[in-house]
Amino acid sequence: MNSKTMFFAAGLLGSAAAVHAAGFQRADERALASLTQGFGSTQAQVLQRMGGTRDEAVAALRPAVCPGHCTAAQREMDAQRSRLQGNGWHLDVFGDGTLAEFADDRQHERAHAQGVDAAQAMSQQALETAGRAYIARSLASVITLGPGEALVAEATYSRVDGGSDAAGHVDAPKTTANRIVFTRELDGVPVVGNGSKVILTFLNDGSLESFRYDWPRYVATGRTQAPLAASTLLQRVQRVVGARVGAVSAQSIDLASAASGSPLDLGAGIALQRFECGYYDAGLLSRDASAPVQAGCAYHALHTIGGELPTTAGYSGAVPAAQKPMPDARWPEVALLGNANPANTNGDPGSATRD
Repeated sequence: MNSKTMFFAAGLLGSAAAVHAAGFQRADERALASLTQGFGSTQAQVLQRMGGTRDEAVAALRPAVCPGHCTAAQREMDAQRSRLQGNGWHLDVFGDGTLAEFADDRQHERAHAQGVDAAQAMSQQALETAGRAYIARSLASVITLGPGEALVAEATYSRVDGGSDAAGHVDAPKTTANRIVFTRELDGVPVVGNGSKVILTFLNDGSLESFRYDWPRYVATGRTQAPLAASTLLQRVQRVVGARVGAVSAQSIDLASAASGSPLDLGAGIALQRFECGYYDAGLLSRDASAPVQAGCAYHALHTIGGELPTTAGYSGAVPAAQKPMPDARWPEVALLGNANPANTNGDPGSATRD
């Protein structure tokens, strides 16, 4: 049997995506507002990301990840990661303890043994409720909120299993797991990027299969930035994506079409699918540890090359939202925008996925 497993978004992949819950509607409206309002404030704080230790995180998480069915856990360590593992499950804690991943490979077997209908997906409301309950019950010691901070549901996904064998027998696609992503807001401003994310995957009976979080503590540095207007920020996206595809466009951007929620034409075959401004945190594994967390706008764009066999490539990243961003050695768009000739770069300033 050649099985196929995929996660599909249930909303919020593009500006015009359907929204089925209040939290998701908030995220979608926030992204649409970014197209016309940019950062949404005349002043942005400059923040510092703070962590603890891996030992502290492992000690805090162990009661949650080692329930009654697991065997005695074993501990492995290297310079970057601490692993705790038992009977069919493992927990990895990275760096300063602000990033952790957990997976229980036997949970799926137990759910089927209990007679769970693999095709009956959880509703979005049930998924958000289950996610918040799990965080409050098992992750409260690591997913903490400071003054003015809020945990906000951002997106949901469904895992679909299906496949066929050599004889041509086809298993109908079935939803076998449900994923929800939470993010953080600071005084109503979201954190964009991989930082400040809690990702939970549940089976259809509501039992947890895995989680991943990247959740630091933020401290204000006392410095502020003045964000640019939305139109200028969109021109930055046009410039950096154009440099990445080697086809910089001078086409004017139609903000009226941006407000409609349709993909935004940036010229040269580039369509902006999603754009969201806030505090940009690339996440523990992708950021410069010495750099601050500052204003930025995350983007996802598609570049289509025509011809007899058209191809489409997806480009994601973030542009700084301040006129003079603070140095960040691992934020490629900062370096690219500082180049007088952005098309003349040494290598691709970011990753691309080709469809």
